[in-house]
Amino acid sequence: MARLVQNDGFTVHHVEEHVEGLLNEISLGGRPDVILKDAAGRLLVVDFKFGGESSRKDELRNGAAVQVAAYAQLLEKESEGPVAVAFYVLRNRSLLLSDAITALGTHIEGPSPKETWDAAAFTFAGRRAARGAGLVTARGVGEPDLVVRRSQLRQDRLELAPPCRYCDYAVLCGKAFAEGQA
Repeated sequence: MARLVQNDGFTVHHVEEHVEGLLNEISLGGRPDVILKDAAGRLLVVDFKFGGESSRKDELRNGAAVQVAAYAQLLEKESEGPVAVAFYVLRNRSLLLSDAITALGTHIEGPSPKETWDAAAFTFAGRRAARGAGLVTARGVGEPDLVVRRSQLRQDRLELAPPCRYCDYAVLCGKAFAEGQA
């Protein structure tokens, strides 16, 4: 990470500084771990993770890195161009990037942070409208194709696989069907 700042012309723009705003009528806020700025003025949001390199690659590849995508959209006005996102996996010191903003690290091909955010916002708006009409979908009940087995963008919507491991409602969210337990 230090090489990125030292050798690739990045400067530290913010560290753990609160960002907030309204995106697609959704009020958001949070504290990105680090925001770097390159010599051209483009921002790079870096989220530190202790481990889980393969799951972070999957998030970037499949358009499921919603948290960093939201940060990128919130910071767009401060950047000279699209905001890039990255995970820095501490366990093996690997930098996983959404685009080739730097030669350091590994560029993971997938939807852009904007495409990820747009799909998440579209999905959220659809779910909000359904709830307003009194409809709630239990992902594990009914059609087998409703079960989400991996987080991804599909048909302009964000589908998130159940991340939980501890509750007794795996049939409702679809986890039990995805794992062949139901």
